[in-house]
Amino acid sequence: MKSVRPDYLKLYAVTDDGPNLIERVRRAIGGGATCIQHRAKCATFEAAKADALAILAVCREYGVPFIVNDSLELALAVGADGLHVGQDDVPAREARRALGPDAILGVSAATVEDAIRAEADGADYIGTGAVFPTATKPDAACVTPSVLRAICGSVNIPVVAIGGIHAGNVSELAHSGIAGVAVVSAIFGAPDVAAAARELKTIVERTDFSLPDVTGFVLDFDGTILDSMGAWATLSPDFLHANGVEPCPDLGRRLAGCPDLASGAEVLRACHVLPGTREDTFRGLLAMLEARCLACDLKPGVKEFLNEAKKRGSRLVVGTANDRGVVEHVLAEHGLADSFEAILTTAETGLGKDDPAFYRSALAVLGTSPAQTWLFDDDPAALNAARACGLRTAGIPDSGTPETAFAGADRILKRIDEWFLP
Repeated sequence: MKSVRPDYLKLYAVTDDGPNLIERVRRAIGGGATCIQHRAKCATFEAAKADALAILAVCREYGVPFIVNDSLELALAVGADGLHVGQDDVPAREARRALGPDAILGVSAATVEDAIRAEADGADYIGTGAVFPTATKPDAACVTPSVLRAICGSVNIPVVAIGGIHAGNVSELAHSGIAGVAVVSAIFGAPDVAAAARELKTIVERTDFSLPDVTGFVLDFDGTILDSMGAWATLSPDFLHANGVEPCPDLGRRLAGCPDLASGAEVLRACHVLPGTREDTFRGLLAMLEARCLACDLKPGVKEFLNEAKKRGSRLVVGTANDRGVVEHVLAEHGLADSFEAILTTAETGLGKDDPAFYRSALAVLGTSPAQTWLFDDDPAALNAARACGLRTAGIPDSGTPETAFAGADRILKRIDEWFLP
């Protein structure tokens, strides 16, 4: 059996430790299970091997793939069709080398980053969960619907959802992008295994799991939403002068690598003797920045763009190095507080806007695929980072940056609402 087809994953049945396992596997396949994974957490190797060989024979009889959970040794010993590993098991790259190119390799991933890495390391499919609370793994954190959609949109291999899934909640996974569902107790814990599998298969086949055709936008704040680059340009020297301190000659160079206001405050204190505490310096800078931003105008076309984007059902987030409170206050002042799903800041994520992981965190909030998600920014470094994780990009050059710096962007706009022009 070569690699994995998405239809193998429609109804992925994972075994439990109950009695009469082989017969229940036969009934599960007879009811519609399209793949069997043998999970034997508590069994000895020899006991697990005996069960695995018996289950493999049933799977061969019905022509469905047989996957071993966790144990590369067991998968190789019985000649299984494939192996499924978690993040704490044998690394996917190592498993792929041992299994060879034709075996099925599944990898558990609860984040976009894990899913992308698993695909690069040779996974044929991703298992994501828990999507609902589950008694099988009571300590497992739930993967939110937006993260599930983002994972599905971030990889080119199928994704199967697992965790707390049963006939009553499968429909809640509609338009999530998954190829199918994996269940344990919903089949193997049912009084009538075949009937439970049959009911689940019917529900799965009539549920549209395809990702919705929704466009996501990540909008930079300073210079893209708000005409505030000037507010930042003299912020530090003006703050120093207000405190009776002369800026050091190379202040601009020292501040150039600061990803947010807090790190800029640290630089100022490292280079100058300032009164008060670090917190006083940060709060002073923040108060000055907020006052300046509140005095700035929106960039031309912003309200028109936001109105049209929301009218079309698009999802939007702000991605900024500014302070959350400043952004929230400015948006509220302009009547835009309800225009965005979230505000992502470099300070709160711990990621710079030149880091692709910043945009993967935006995808997790938006729940849109990278190919359907756009970054609008006036910083070429941010656009490059977004492209590195698959986003499309629109450069909006300010007066100080030549258009040639945006050569890699999908589009270059003079004002944001030009995006909707033919």
